[in-house]
Amino acid sequence: MSAAGFLKRVAQVLEDRGAAYGDPKTQMEAIARRWSITLGTHVTAQQVALCMIDLKLARLAHDPGYADGPVDVIGYPRQPVGRAMGLASRLDTRIRIERKVVTPDPLYGTEAVAWVEFATVWAEVRDVLPSRAERLADSIVIANRPARIRMRHLAGITPDMRVIIGTRVLQIVSGPAEIGRREGIELIVEQHSSEGAAS
Repeated sequence: MSAAGFLKRVAQVLEDRGAAYGDPKTQMEAIARRWSITLGTHVTAQQVALCMIDLKLARLAHDPGYADGPVDVIGYPRQPVGRAMGLASRLDTRIRIERKVVTPDPLYGTEAVAWVEFATVWAEVRDVLPSRAERLADSIVIANRPARIRMRHLAGITPDMRVIIGTRVLQIVSGPAEIGRREGIELIVEQHSSEGAAS
């Protein structure tokens, strides 16, 4: 089957299943609500789509000749709930997020500052040249090598945390900003500054 013929088949299958099961976005959101109850944690429609693709890939590993397997795998990202797949495919950099812990020293009246791990996650990291508006609004300094970080949604991140990427220590200068409906988080970070929030 040609590529064009295969994509035409995918479109037909999506249309047939839409007629049989209803709007795919509505279905995924309904499954997400059920899984949230079953698993005891918040599950998004996008996560449902990702898990369904994993299911199809596991079945294909067992039986590569299963005809509908590739159709299903290609079909999920074409649905409205497949937006998260685009982000997931770009999460290629391991980053560590740290939070500051301040401990008072009762003996000398000083404070001891330590950074402890909050989370280690996969992220998309892109060095950026921010617009003039961003520089003015968020005090971003180009010399400090600003970068835009996107990751899957993670609750609890605050602007006073810092990010470690390899040997780079970066402070958060903008965000966290939510992407979509709890699909992801975006941060703007820049090189650690002794005068910044990461000191």
